[in-house]
Amino acid sequence: MFAGLRSVWVLLLGVAILSLGHGLHGSLVGVRASAENFDAGTTGLIMSGYFAGLLLSSIVTPRIVQSVGHIRVFAAFASVVSTAVLLIPLWVDPIWWFLMRFIAGLCTSGLFIVCESWLNSASSNNNGMAKPAFCANCSFTIKAAITARSMQLRNCPKIGSFNESSS
Repeated sequence: MFAGLRSVWVLLLGVAILSLGHGLHGSLVGVRASAENFDAGTTGLIMSGYFAGLLLSSIVTPRIVQSVGHIRVFAAFASVVSTAVLLIPLWVDPIWWFLMRFIAGLCTSGLFIVCESWLNSASSNNNGMAKPAFCANCSFTIKAAITARSMQLRNCPKIGSFNESSS
């Protein structure tokens, strides 16, 4: 199995880095919303923006990949999600945060869809789902470990944490 991973190790490294930022961003927005004294309903709506983007991404990303290819879609989504995360702290406004979470959800989900599609195209009948399964395992393990630890190290996160989560 590890011999087959040599051809996609860069993609797996990218997924690992993506998971680091994604996990921190997902936790940080909720913490920051409570620090800004948003009520629970408003915070819930802000956080739901991510999942609305995720839903739309599941519809549009496969069509975009078919029309322009994996590499271009990956680069575009990575650029847009980094920008959206960096733009969140510019205005402390629930509507703005919802829109940026929506864009982050659309692009992050799109990045994972592109990675899985890319890995599926690199898989053969011999190794089946070994590459995508390894990728998912890496992603969830890294996200859980790093996000939990990084949130312990911060006391009421402000703008610096948003910038760290976009990398």
